[in-house]
Amino acid sequence: MKGEERMRREPHPLLRGGRTEKSYDHGLSSYELISLASICEAFIPPIPLDSLHVNDGKYDPPNKSLEYFFLSSGSDDSVPDEVAERMVKACLPEAVFLVRWTLRFLSTRLGTLFLCGFICLGGDFPFIKNYSDMSLENREKVLQKWSKEKELRIFRVVFVILKMFCLFTFFSRTDKNMHNPAWDAIGIECDVVIVGSGSGGGVAAAVLAASGKKVVVLEKGNYFVPEDYSSLEGPSMNQLYESSGMLATGDAKCTIIAGSTVGGGSAVNWSACIKTPSLKGKTYEGGIITSLHKVVSKESGVQAIIETPALGPAGFVALFPWVSGYDMKERLVKYARTVHLFALVRDQGSGEVMKECKIRYRLNDRDKENLRTGLRQALRILIAAGAVEVGTHRNDGQRLKCKGIKEKELEEFLDRVTAHGGPMSKGENWNIYASAHQMGSCRMGATEEEGAVDENGESWEVESLFVCDGSLLPSAVGINPMITIQSTAYCLSKKIAESCTN
Repeated sequence: MKGEERMRREPHPLLRGGRTEKSYDHGLSSYELISLASICEAFIPPIPLDSLHVNDGKYDPPNKSLEYFFLSSGSDDSVPDEVAERMVKACLPEAVFLVRWTLRFLSTRLGTLFLCGFICLGGDFPFIKNYSDMSLENREKVLQKWSKEKELRIFRVVFVILKMFCLFTFFSRTDKNMHNPAWDAIGIECDVVIVGSGSGGGVAAAVLAASGKKVVVLEKGNYFVPEDYSSLEGPSMNQLYESSGMLATGDAKCTIIAGSTVGGGSAVNWSACIKTPSLKGKTYEGGIITSLHKVVSKESGVQAIIETPALGPAGFVALFPWVSGYDMKERLVKYARTVHLFALVRDQGSGEVMKECKIRYRLNDRDKENLRTGLRQALRILIAAGAVEVGTHRNDGQRLKCKGIKEKELEEFLDRVTAHGGPMSKGENWNIYASAHQMGSCRMGATEEEGAVDENGESWEVESLFVCDGSLLPSAVGINPMITIQSTAYCLSKKIAESCTN
């Protein structure tokens, strides 16, 4: 089923809201309902309009939705009946008995005196008022007293039951058009909710907002502007990366580096996509181009890309193999003269996100071979550049002194360089890997069996739920995916905007 068709489909009648039954079967008596209505009114009281005039003038003058909200009451219409019916259906019989016993007592003067105390006394005959005849202010004080009761804690239970069912019913009830008037005053009205503000979410938000849709972007990370940034490694990792940059798979084999701030990966990775400046005269200088730019195909045999990471002292020492305290400090003294290279591979393995922060991942044999090739080539580059010493991040601090080394010794060393398993592997030696671009956890497919979303990015299982980030890519793209994700999100969000309009 296509996304446009699903978005126009009406929900099931039972899920549309609005009451269809004409009568209630909660079983409460009229006296109990009067007590319940007075409690509902105390929980959700009508507020005089002059209370809307606050210091900052925010509600002055009030609009119609605010007027309705402040004047509405928990005892309006059929709210008490709906509260009673929901409570009877959801609560244990013992809890229902306790609440009904309380309501029955509150419907009498002596019962109110017993449950509420002297606050129910009045100056006129019959001097004792039942709960529904008490002033709204005093009824509210009774509820406040019950919520803080230390000796007879059973009153807390009654308070919690009535409070939860009253407030939930009032703010969840809808008419036949699936609308609650109170929502107009308290909620954020929007057409689209976007979860995450990274390369995909940010582009989707821009496209949908430009098409006239009301868009809300939810982001768990903090918002920083360029002027806020510092060069401090610790605070920056804590605030800009998921789990402070320390998220790892369950077996501690692979660290997962992902942006977690407003802008997501595009905020921490923007320097990979700097716009090429328009330099006058430079674009047409030189000879005639007689050949096309070569595009590396999947079958080209390229196994790894060698890159240099930006590692501060903390990141450096956290990844560096610890052999001894002396060795660790000696290596840090050489930090300013240490060059890091890493092998970036387009992995063929797969994994699962079981739940939040519980991740499994497996490298297959081809991935390990590609990493092995990349590691060896990186070492050759460092040696050719004049390195005094080279090594890997293997747990035993695998290293080689380069001064006066012979070709045979170098090849023997490189033969021992390989991609080991993680800390949980059986062998004596192990490695830790890093993943900086996570993709394919919610991949696109032509059918439900092939992917989690269809060609429009819409979930096969939940209508009007779209995925527009790197998780829908069928497999790892083998390069920095920022522009790929942005392009994909742009195309999909254009379709979403069209389907919403239709």
